[in-house]
Amino acid sequence: MPAASFLAGGELRICQAIPMQAVTGEYSYNPVFPDSDPDVRLLPDYATVSLAPWACNRWWCPRSRFGDKFVTGYCAVKALELASFQSEISAWERRFLLPQV
Repeated sequence: MPAASFLAGGELRICQAIPMQAVTGEYSYNPVFPDSDPDVRLLPDYATVSLAPWACNRWWCPRSRFGDKFVTGYCAVKALELASFQSEISAWERRFLLPQV
């Protein structure tokens, strides 16, 4: 939730069955969850407000911790790895998807 919405007392909504589905991986037909699957209101709890560890500590920032040269190089390597990964066809894709093309 964006900070401004949180501070204004905004709310989020989520279908009641989603948390159960996230835990079990299956849709729940338990009578606790009605067929109408109503929304659950998620209201902000102001007692839980705290700064994230990286919001005020410079040690968390990778550039200040490892140096600009290292972080720039690391990001370049990861960008190449991602491009290579996204261009590779997996064995599953080769077996099931390519014959359909």
